Amino acid sequence: MKKNNNDEIVFSYTMGEPLKKFNENSNKNPKYLSPDDFVRIRLEKNNRGGKLVTTIFGFKEGVDIETLCSDLKKRCGSGGTVKEDHIEIQGDKKDIIEKYLIEKGFKVKKI
Repeated sequence: MKKNNNDEIVFSYTMGEPLKKFNENSNKNPKYLSPDDFVRIRLEKNNRGGKLVTTIFGFKEGVDIETLCSDLKKRCGSGGTVKEDHIEIQGDKKDIIEKYLIEKGFKVKKI
């Protein structure tokens, strides 16, 4: 037990071992991780006021998601955004996105 500069008691339960991060992949949502080489496309409607959003996820580490999102928005003629490690395109654009990603050399699965 130590006291810090503000005279508050600080407890340590690590017995001298260095602290480890609770979750090593804290910046990645496990909902959007892909165990294989496939990029997955699915429609989501939850918490969006009844509107459909096409979600693309499962990209490998070296993929430039920002540029890919920009190209997909132009191809689909709709808005979209990058959130964490997945792309969201407004509307039901699964077929257009699937064709575009196959042209770019991705393996695609529609969910």
